[in-house]
Amino acid sequence: MRSPRKRHANRGLRKRCGCARSKWNTCDHPWHFNLTLKGGGPSIRKNLDELAGRRIRGKEEAETAVEDLRSAFRKGDLVATTVPMLDAAGAPVLTASGKPRYRVEISEARLPVRQVLTLAQLLAAYVKEYVTAERPRGLINVRYQVGAICGAVLDLPTGERLAFGQWHVCDIGTGALEKFRATRRTQAIVTATDQDGQERARRKGGVPTTNRDLSLLRAAFNWAIRLGYVETTPFKKSTETVVKLSRETSRRRRLEGDEGERLLKACDPILLNPRTKLPQLVQPRPRLRPIVEAAIETGCRRGELLSLQWWQVKDLDGVNRRLDLPASKTKTTRDRVVPISTRLKAILEMRRKDPAGEDLPPDAYVFGNELGQRTNSIKTAWKLTCRRAGIEGLHFHDLRREAGSRWIDGGVPLQTVREWLGHTNIAQTDTYLDSTVRGQHEAMRRFEEMQAREVLRQQGLEEARVQASATDVEKQPQSDGARTTEEPVN
Repeated sequence: MRSPRKRHANRGLRKRCGCARSKWNTCDHPWHFNLTLKGGGPSIRKNLDELAGRRIRGKEEAETAVEDLRSAFRKGDLVATTVPMLDAAGAPVLTASGKPRYRVEISEARLPVRQVLTLAQLLAAYVKEYVTAERPRGLINVRYQVGAICGAVLDLPTGERLAFGQWHVCDIGTGALEKFRATRRTQAIVTATDQDGQERARRKGGVPTTNRDLSLLRAAFNWAIRLGYVETTPFKKSTETVVKLSRETSRRRRLEGDEGERLLKACDPILLNPRTKLPQLVQPRPRLRPIVEAAIETGCRRGELLSLQWWQVKDLDGVNRRLDLPASKTKTTRDRVVPISTRLKAILEMRRKDPAGEDLPPDAYVFGNELGQRTNSIKTAWKLTCRRAGIEGLHFHDLRREAGSRWIDGGVPLQTVREWLGHTNIAQTDTYLDSTVRGQHEAMRRFEEMQAREVLRQQGLEEARVQASATDVEKQPQSDGARTTEEPVN
């Protein structure tokens, strides 16, 4: 009996050519790879050169490539999917029996988002999906923060230096945040070119800046946890907070000595004729001084003053004159009412008319130009004013502290000051303000005067009591035993 023919064990490796099997190792035709995936997957019949991405020559090299492909399929690094075949017109290609034909495509398995998500991608999603919808007014500042955070270069645990934005979120832990803190908290002066082509120096980094950046990162991770983009936050280990914000030194800068007078004088300098060096006959309308005086009188923020419109000025000629600040124009998104002082009333009355002598419309801006058009920025004007006045280290926001501190020194209750400044709690107002030594001595003087008046009142009451007692004694009749003349007894 004839023995059965022995099958060749090619393990899915073959050639589709007319060459004899003994010549496959040397012929130039490409190798082909056959594989049937377990679990009911599609059968793969592909050109090995296409799968390996290189030209495969000998059988030994082909077997090595096949084993690598099998291992990739077992690990899930490669996946096979069936895709319907389409003709040039986009219509499905049918078999002779009228069924659609399919082809098998090999692609790399897509890793979970949590494994490939970078910090830059996470922050971009946070800005797009949350900040744009919930905090649109802070969008510009947040985008600037995100750029600074992603641009910080840190050392990976492997020693490679990489921008923080290119770090995978799964690699960011407590150590990475501490490295970021150490990098950002060192303050430096950098020079950058602005949109006008001028080089300007600005501060970069510092403790407050680092705290703001860490707060943004913490908010982004908490938001990502709620949406399921990440599982944990590097700011916490279980329920314990392991990354905390650094302690900041409260800013206490106020106007000192004659700085207030010098500042107001330097706000809007008199324009001189370039040839005669004499003052010009027509001087422009004061621009910065009214804003500075309004900041001292109201304690409003710079943005609140620049966005102030005449419809917000209520009852200017009446008794209950005030500024209505709607939630859409305040930092805390809460309505606020600020009373108008006598000095501020005079400033507003001078700015109420346009060049034709008519009242500006309700939608005109109070501290805009002559026509009521809005002033976009006063940063340069403020910087030049402080330089002319010889004042260093004074920020425009310090005028807000100056206003609140003056109110405290004048005896305004702290709760009322909190309402005027728009703080959410009284503790914020207490730490925000700073009373001067003069104000403290004035408060002590008022206290001592009150005590003196109380002592005098008590003394007056005592003297009045003594005098009343003496008067009562004088008015009492003398007793019989005290009489000196004997009366006859009947």
